[in-house]
Amino acid sequence: MIPGTVDPTRPIDSELVLEFNTRSERARAEVAELVSETWAQSPLVLFTEVRGSRSPASKSVKELLKPYALLPRPVIFDVDQRTDEAVLRPLLFRLTSSKSLPIVIVGGKVMAAQELVTLDASGDLTDVLEAAGAVVDGLPGKFRKQAP
Repeated sequence: MIPGTVDPTRPIDSELVLEFNTRSERARAEVAELVSETWAQSPLVLFTEVRGSRSPASKSVKELLKPYALLPRPVIFDVDQRTDEAVLRPLLFRLTSSKSLPIVIVGGKVMAAQELVTLDASGDLTDVLEAAGAVVDGLPGKFRKQAP
C-alpha cells in the first residue's frame, strides 16, 4: 500500500518502492534488472475499478481478455477497492498520462482500453500479448480461446 502521506503530484521517493540503495554504483543495473524481471513475470497489468462510472469499461476489458487464457495471468488491481485509492488513482493518472480507468499496460507499454478492443477485432492482440511475454492459450481446457 502507498502511504497516505505521498503527494501523487510530486516525484516519489525511490526508497519507498525500491528494495536497494539507489545511490550505489550498481543502482542503474539493479533498476534495469528489476524492470526486466517485473515485465517477464507480469506482462499484462490492469488497473480497473469495480464500482463507478468507468466500471463497465473495466469489466469489458477483463471479459475481452478471458478467452485468451493467458499465462502468466494478468495482474489486476481494482483501484477502487484499495485503501490507498486516494493516492493511487491520481498517481496512476500522472505516471501513465491516462485520464480514467481502466489502464492497460502490456509489456510496460500503456494502452487505451479501446486500443485493446481494436487489436482484438483485427486479430493482432495475440501477437502483441505474445511479444510482451504472455502465453496465449496457456490455461487448460475451458479457458482457451476458441478458433473462429
